[in-house]
Amino acid sequence: IKALGIGEQAPDCTVSSFTEQANTRLQGHRGKPLLVFFYNPSTPLGKEVLTYAKHLSEQQAEKLAIMAMAVTQDEDAVRKQHQEMRLNFPILDGNGMRMTFGALETPRFVLVDDEGIVRLTRTGWGIQTPIEIEDRLQRCQKK
Repeated sequence: IKALGIGEQAPDCTVSSFTEQANTRLQGHRGKPLLVFFYNPSTPLGKEVLTYAKHLSEQQAEKLAIMAMAVTQDEDAVRKQHQEMRLNFPILDGNGMRMTFGALETPRFVLVDDEGIVRLTRTGWGIQTPIEIEDRLQRCQKK
């Protein structure tokens, strides 16, 4: 399986949720940019990435959709973290979609524009990561 690349159409997929009864469809977010990110909830880095996503989601609630993909088998830890952090988006089971999104390592970010085209892929986390994500996001929102 080849991981999604920039300029490619993101596949429609349905992902089960660790924190809600309903499944989430990627296509359900059409019409606004979507940040899909994979993280490990049991690490400090995973929590840092989740905190960033929460901040971004609160800043851009109407203009950005978020799919948080936890890479873990520990559903209880995910639910507890979701509750403690008071997240306004569900935490999804990222295990099945890792290959498609190139998330062999976490964290992994994939920004999809309002038409479902991949505009950014990034593995890892550093000082520049939020800047890159937000820069690309602004360009998606301006078109």
